[in-house]
Amino acid sequence: MNKEKFQKAFDTISFSPDFQERTLDLLRESPAKQAGKSRKHGRVWKAAVVMALIAVIGTSAFAASSLLSPSEIAASMFGTPTVAALFEGEDSVLIEESQPLGDYILTLHGVVSGSTVDMPWRDPSIQIKPEATYIILSAQRKDGTAVSLHDFVESHNITPVVDSYEPGNVWDENGINQEIVPVNKYSVKWRESGTVVDGVFYWLIDATKLEIFADHTVKLAVFHARDSEGHYLQIFEDILVMDEDGTVSFREDFTLPHAMFTLPLDESRADPEAAQTLLEQYKKYAFHEDGE
Repeated sequence: MNKEKFQKAFDTISFSPDFQERTLDLLRESPAKQAGKSRKHGRVWKAAVVMALIAVIGTSAFAASSLLSPSEIAASMFGTPTVAALFEGEDSVLIEESQPLGDYILTLHGVVSGSTVDMPWRDPSIQIKPEATYIILSAQRKDGTAVSLHDFVESHNITPVVDSYEPGNVWDENGINQEIVPVNKYSVKWRESGTVVDGVFYWLIDATKLEIFADHTVKLAVFHARDSEGHYLQIFEDILVMDEDGTVSFREDFTLPHAMFTLPLDESRADPEAAQTLLEQYKKYAFHEDGE
């Protein structure tokens, strides 16, 4: 069945009046039941998420088509089974959580840590290290049209955030408070790569120094990165905020499309001492404390 026939077939389906409300109740209930449980090599209530998104979006153009698996995504991006094997090993955690992001549906597919398999990034000398965390996401357009790699990358930004750590610089009357080092994509070892397959954008992220923060809640923040005048938004303190209890979230006055996912990192892999060393090194680099 091609997409057009699938579209017509789906349009003939009638939902009960309370379908949307019941499905949203299910979605709100499911994460609570899954709390503290990581499913390896399985899909977590993906069908319910997709059906709910279709109902809530109110458009039949968003097709519940089959997305590539994390290992298929890795193989497609790098053309080698060695890379795909990263997401088939025991450390691989499949998530399959979807959230709306403006004109897109964003899905967090999976996370894997601790591999020593070589990975051919742009620099072939770079290797996967045991402390690395690899994350795969995808983006589909709600109207069913193909995603433009250039347009999506140019208009969206992504960063890790860690509860109890400031997501951006802290300002006082003297300017940036250099004693408080933020945790975001600039202060951790972070690389991104993307590709489009069958109209779907796939994002592969290499965060070499992320799991050392696993004794805290680690999240991914994704947001529309262009304001109404087309300026690129990269000052995280204008977008994200840390509450008094240490929770990092989007600012209430940030109204552009955004989404946030919690990463199920293994707390046993946390290394507070290494995290402190990393931030001290970044502090010297960012604030030129070495005199350069």
